[in-house]
Amino acid sequence: MEKTPLDLQKLGSSRDFAVGLKGNLDAGKSVSYMVMCGNGASNKGETNKGKKIYGQLGFKPVKGLYVEAYGDYEIQTDKKTYYVYQGFAAYQGKWGRIGAMFASRHFKQKIEGADDVENDYDIISAFAVVKASSKVDIIARFDRNFGNGFETNYGGHKISYIPFADNAVSNLVIGGISWEVAKNVWLIPNVKYVFYDEPEVGTKPADNVYANMTVFFKF
Repeated sequence: MEKTPLDLQKLGSSRDFAVGLKGNLDAGKSVSYMVMCGNGASNKGETNKGKKIYGQLGFKPVKGLYVEAYGDYEIQTDKKTYYVYQGFAAYQGKWGRIGAMFASRHFKQKIEGADDVENDYDIISAFAVVKASSKVDIIARFDRNFGNGFETNYGGHKISYIPFADNAVSNLVIGGISWEVAKNVWLIPNVKYVFYDEPEVGTKPADNVYANMTVFFKF
């Protein structure tokens, strides 16, 4: 129905061309790991303008509960560096599932003869999926974006299907209903509402509402 918060805000892609290693650290498979070295170019062509290192640890302390710690570090040309750290936790039961995450992306660029440019992009996100019946789920999600990067160095207008203002802290609310109309086929009508905090400079952007119909299938 929607991308992960970092992927949606173009702060981190869910895809990359990379070499990775993953596995479990215990016989019970309650602790998993992943390390990876990639281009950092997502699904675009390799330009050899930097590389990206990823790391992740996952824990399953009890049945139904999953906790994850994640981080990555990227070096680009023009003395630009990025790093991301993220924490995620989710619980799944017969009634549905809930989850929450916090992610922070830090950007730094060294400039000769001037102060370094530094920006922080922080996101808190929470979601819930509750079973209304065997074929119907009710879905809700809330994202809050904050940090000086969202007010000073952000390209939210480039998100083609749900653009965000470039100069203000934003909030995203998503609500939807998932209906399995046939085996492995779901219709998901959903509404997305974006509203903003008062920016330190300039006027507060107007709120936006988007109505969507998502079709999802597995094969």
